Amino acid sequence: MLWFLFALTATAEDDAVSAQSMVGHFEASTHAMLAVGTGELRDARRQARALAKQNGVPAPLKEAAQVLAGCHKIDCSGPAMANMGQTCAACHVETGKGPRVPRMTQLPGRNDRERHSFAALFMWIGLVTPQEGAWLVGVGGAVPPTATDETRRNVRPIEARFAQLVVAAEQTVDWYQRGDLFGEMLTLCAACHDASGLKND
Repeated sequence: MLWFLFALTATAEDDAVSAQSMVGHFEASTHAMLAVGTGELRDARRQARALAKQNGVPAPLKEAAQVLAGCHKIDCSGPAMANMGQTCAACHVETGKGPRVPRMTQLPGRNDRERHSFAALFMWIGLVTPQEGAWLVGVGGAVPPTATDETRRNVRPIEARFAQLVVAAEQTVDWYQRGDLFGEMLTLCAACHDASGLKND
């Protein structure tokens, strides 16, 4: 759904071919980001390899995708994903092109789990565009769903560090620092999924 929103909000300067290729880049990178956040590194590598082979991929983005494609541990994948987002943002800033995301003040989602996923998506959109509003909406909802009694002991240290990162992400205005924070948050998301025994539907 959000990749279509990305296409819909491409700037007027982008021709149809360029806009279509950007949608493909965004879709693959977003799937990779979600895979990293859930600890599905094989899928993240697959998405990164596919992105690197897409037509019209700028050289810096191709390089960033190749780095992610070579990551076999979450401590590599989280920072690599953040670097990919920063690479996208740098291109958008340099060219003055890219998406213009409609202003939103709250996350969509029918329950805590859905809003948790949308928080990651909006932070990612904010990072790659880069746009302040999307980032802050995402950060504002970046609270993991409440753990069950059975898993709380395992995830309590992760939750504590995640809460610290959320505060830092709200306070910093530097986009590169935001990217670094996002990368660490993804590693914690993956660790929490693993500790909680969560699997994607």
